[in-house]
Amino acid sequence: MAMDVAVTGTVKLSQDPGESGYVRLAGEQSESTDPAGLIVEDLRVSTQGRLSVGQPVMLLNEFFNNTTLNSAVFTAPVTAQTVTCASGTLNLNASAINTLSTGSRVSTYAHFPFQADFATYSTFDALLTQVPQVNCTIEMGFGIATALAAPTDGVFFRYDSTGTLKGVVNTNGSELTTAALTAPSAGVMHRYKIVVENDRALFYIDGACQGVILTPTALGFPTYSPSQPWFARVYHAATAPTLANTLKLGYVFVGLQDAAGLGKDNATIAAMQGRHGSQGQTGHTMGSTALLTNNLAAGAGAAMTNTTAALGSGLGGQFAALPTLTVGTDGIVCSYQNPVPTAAIPGKTLYIKGVRVQGIVTTILAGGPVLYEYALAYGHTAVSLAQTESATAKAPRKVGIGLESFAANAAVGVVGSTGGQYMPFTAPIAVNPGEFVQVTAKNLGTVTTTGVIVFLVSFDDYFE
Repeated sequence: MAMDVAVTGTVKLSQDPGESGYVRLAGEQSESTDPAGLIVEDLRVSTQGRLSVGQPVMLLNEFFNNTTLNSAVFTAPVTAQTVTCASGTLNLNASAINTLSTGSRVSTYAHFPFQADFATYSTFDALLTQVPQVNCTIEMGFGIATALAAPTDGVFFRYDSTGTLKGVVNTNGSELTTAALTAPSAGVMHRYKIVVENDRALFYIDGACQGVILTPTALGFPTYSPSQPWFARVYHAATAPTLANTLKLGYVFVGLQDAAGLGKDNATIAAMQGRHGSQGQTGHTMGSTALLTNNLAAGAGAAMTNTTAALGSGLGGQFAALPTLTVGTDGIVCSYQNPVPTAAIPGKTLYIKGVRVQGIVTTILAGGPVLYEYALAYGHTAVSLAQTESATAKAPRKVGIGLESFAANAAVGVVGSTGGQYMPFTAPIAVNPGEFVQVTAKNLGTVTTTGVIVFLVSFDDYFE
């Protein structure tokens, strides 16, 4: 006999096994007052009786307090409409046109995994500037779509062409939807949440479960594809809506519930979010952070200094030097400043797990030998290696990388060492926002009068 009890006092169950009820532990997925009604989930225990405990794993956490969309993370095709980042939000149909047959979409390049017996979920803040409009379709969630066409697979919210809000499960083109949901108020940010499990998809708005779609009985999972990008779309049909609606997104979060993603270290999770050190971050200059452009010639080189980035700036790359700097003086090979945070540039720490340097003679040396001692300088608040420590500034910290040698009068093609010099960091080097990181070279041999040595520098790193 099962018994539901809701009292404020003490409850004693019958001691008669034939008459006693039972008590079980369960968690609420949805409250009885939610539109979807009461949904409970049994807690799990191991065969040894231990309570199973899960832990969420972050896959994407993107805010939009910048002025350009991060093109390393999102693709943004449009037809006549515009996509912008402004005033702290990502804006679809930012120019607020109500022209027929126009649209805008953003999708992550990354596909997020759906896993059997675990859940993948997304939360995002969204605002519609107008009440839902007839002939204006707005979709948000997980989905596979080409250009501005409707998704062909996915789990998402949809304001359809009649202005009705529904939860949608699209399985290889076949759709199931919830009943019509009550649209939240326009002009206000509301929190949307989608949870995708192997046997159902749940749709929440402002913490309340609005609807549940069960996996079709002939299928083992709600969607056909086991991984999906996150997307949002605004589309006007062949008949124009009366008013133009702009979709504003405050942030997008995607994660794995329970323990499905454990085992991935911070660097892997950062890379999944587009935060590898080799590319610009949200609010930064998009593209490669390394000085390694297409068709970059060896060049005539430049004399290194210890106060300027005379060979060029970049988080690694190709740098050409004239080995003429005074013996025993550190010269800056490459230099990179972790961008200074602003209202439009989120502050991120750069973590370096390793660095590699290798030199090669590209113009025959006259003089020498050149004996380079490489080091990593980091943490200083000015480009100069002469920066001193004070209450408001930091001097460079230095870690040795390795040694390379070039014989006197070395010919073109001579490398300083086979495989170069690599220094791994078991404890990563942390470079804070606004600080510099540089690879330096100090000649312990003899300066040359002519000749060029080209350095190839690479970092094992990520932003967080």
